[in-house]
Amino acid sequence: LNTVLGEPWRGEGDDLDGTDFTALQRPFNLDSVPSDVLVLTVGIDVQADRLEATFTGWTKEGDMRVLGHVVIWGSPTENETWIDVDDLLRRQFKHPLGGVLTVDAAVIDSGNWADAVYAFCRPRTGRRILAAKGVSGFGRKSLEFSTSRKARLALLGVDGIKLALHQRLTHGQTILFSDQLGGDYFDQIRAERLVTKFSRGRPTRAWEVISGRRNEALDTLGYSYAARGLVGLDLERRESDLASVT
Repeated sequence: LNTVLGEPWRGEGDDLDGTDFTALQRPFNLDSVPSDVLVLTVGIDVQADRLEATFTGWTKEGDMRVLGHVVIWGSPTENETWIDVDDLLRRQFKHPLGGVLTVDAAVIDSGNWADAVYAFCRPRTGRRILAAKGVSGFGRKSLEFSTSRKARLALLGVDGIKLALHQRLTHGQTILFSDQLGGDYFDQIRAERLVTKFSRGRPTRAWEVISGRRNEALDTLGYSYAARGLVGLDLERRESDLASVT
């Protein structure tokens, strides 16, 4: 395939088509947060007519609980759209221990409509709401930072993030999903596969979108994964604080 046709190739297990996502679903959602969730992050993707947001809960052990995926309809050039986003990120979630969780950090893709994303994130940096830009390369860190006059920018090593998510999804149950997420959502999680190409005789790996599939859910899950790096908390204290509310 490489030498004669010049086409990329992939090995067995380089996509998620064989993953049984129904086996990873559990009866929790945004209105019913699992008791082991102590941190909450959000990843947001920006499209011409909508913003899509994935809410991810994190356990003390670092396991992920995908609580929900929300679509906000509206143009990113309209103020009303960003008012809805702000309301979404200010939402409070009742915790089974008795307290309330709020969003600890959020990452918003600024690849398109960068000025609108910067304008929204700049005054909210103190709430750990950051504009983000994906950078390629498997050797990149999941999360780095760049500061400009426009905003503090999170640089995301998207190749490594997708590989980490892929490995979690194919080995064990460190990512679990709400049972309210449907087939289209999981088709988007499966939307990319890892292929190998040869350039000047050397193999290089790259993520390839499978023809006919959308990948917004995969992107937002990756952004939410990266947002965890913005949160440095004493989780024992967080758990105690949640349980001390009467």
